[in-house]
Amino acid sequence: MCKEHALKTINIESPVPGTVVLIHCQDGNLVHEGEIAVTIEMMKTHIPVYAPATGVIQYLIREGEGVVKEDVLAQIHLPE
Repeated sequence: MCKEHALKTINIESPVPGTVVLIHCQDGNLVHEGEIAVTIEMMKTHIPVYAPATGVIQYLIREGEGVVKEDVLAQIHLPE
């Protein structure tokens, strides 16, 4: 019997409203749990957003883009 394997993903959500000021790596790169994935500026304060797991990152936002709390910034595709 053939089994389909669903790719497991974890969303990285914005913890605050603000502006994306820095994307720390490129789409398709491997990120490690605890590594900074995105930096958001809110009221002149830079807020680091960390990868919650190790996997391949896919960004859904761009630098300079405004975000609101709980917007999905990126997805991490977990290794099988």
